[in-house]
Amino acid sequence: MLALGWGARFRQPSWQLSFVLIAFLFGVAAHSWIGAPLPAEILLIIGLVVLTVGLILLGRRFAIVFFVLSALLFGLARYAISFPTTGSSSVASFIGGEARIEGTIVNDPMSSGERQEVILDELIVNGNVTENKLITYLQRYPELDYDTRISFRCQLDAPKPFDSFAYDRFLLRVGIVATCFSYDEPMIVSAPSFSLRGTIYTLRSAIQTLLNRALPEPESSISAGLLLGIKTLPDKLSADFRKIGVSHIFAASGSNVAMLLLVLTSAVAYIVRRQKAFWFLLGAVVIYIIMAGAEAAVVRAGIMAVTVLLATHSGRATSPRNLILLAAAVMLATNPRLLRDDVGFQLSMLATTGMAVLSTRLNKTFAFIPKAIGLRQAMATTISATLFTLPIMLLNFNQFSLLSPIANLLILPLVPYAMATSAIAALAAAIHPTFGVFVGGLAWGVERLIIVIASVLAAI
Repeated sequence: MLALGWGARFRQPSWQLSFVLIAFLFGVAAHSWIGAPLPAEILLIIGLVVLTVGLILLGRRFAIVFFVLSALLFGLARYAISFPTTGSSSVASFIGGEARIEGTIVNDPMSSGERQEVILDELIVNGNVTENKLITYLQRYPELDYDTRISFRCQLDAPKPFDSFAYDRFLLRVGIVATCFSYDEPMIVSAPSFSLRGTIYTLRSAIQTLLNRALPEPESSISAGLLLGIKTLPDKLSADFRKIGVSHIFAASGSNVAMLLLVLTSAVAYIVRRQKAFWFLLGAVVIYIIMAGAEAAVVRAGIMAVTVLLATHSGRATSPRNLILLAAAVMLATNPRLLRDDVGFQLSMLATTGMAVLSTRLNKTFAFIPKAIGLRQAMATTISATLFTLPIMLLNFNQFSLLSPIANLLILPLVPYAMATSAIAALAAAIHPTFGVFVGGLAWGVERLIIVIASVLAAI
């Protein structure tokens, strides 16, 4: 019966697509952890030959085998070509010595303490044009902007793992091969020109200012983390969140955005028809991506949030499976290093899968919880996400707190309400600062409850 069942699945187009996508993901995973026996060029050639055979046999019973095999080979090849440039043309060749650096800022500089973190591309090192990227920590002032071209001197170092965290691989996933600390004041070579991304970063900075007007610290930092992906939490609070295993919550992630959308869908169903609410919230994701700076992580968060929304909205049994696999395949085709080296991607993907697969069933199980303002949906999505992300939490944290599942179950349901009320508070602050403070009381109450829960559990 089982064999017949799988045979039938091989003949169904939806399952055939699933097998092809799984094969690609498996190829990326295999090269990530094990390696590949052949160079990327050979893998691509063999993959194209196998794909051609599959197309010739299209419509025949075993054609799917050739498509699956070609997808596996393409997954192996895609990871193989993600390795950065090496040799004299790479900035890594200057590691170990002091150098004159000139480069263009390609991130929204993040300030912390006396330093600001800047990622540079289009590098010139000691007068030599080089490839790959560099992350540097400069003096906090003058504050720098995206697309500014700067010059300074610093000692180049190789990123190294620390505390069992593969920092070198973490940076390499975005093409960064060297780090440096500079005590020189950077010289501005050229000011930023007008760009869409620069405008988006300016908008994000303005929203952060509005949050600071509407909310005191540390609540405004929590809002900035949830809505904008800006990490400015105070050290004590950040330590408490890490101790109880919920620090991953306070960042722009697919699971957070998906939870917010599912809860809002349930809540606004009382006001407008669910179909209209669906399209309204789908558009809201695009606005969120822009508001949060359109960083790669934020775009992935939006993709995964839309995936959950589509999967739960469609109601078809095959939709969640193929939508999630397709989202994963697209993101890994763009950057295959995310699978092994980005815990945030792993957590978001598993949480997204959990919400798409389990939340509808758990929603029925929790019939005793009121539907008002999405309470039942919040609990269903929380448990779904927690169950699926628990293995990653166990594997990636040296000390897994026994309180972590409890902390997640208590805090996660509050996250979508914190995000929604924070967004409303920022909008109110844009109208008038006093109005922002008044409306911000809602966000303050939700986030103060989160802080109290974290503090109590961290003290146990």
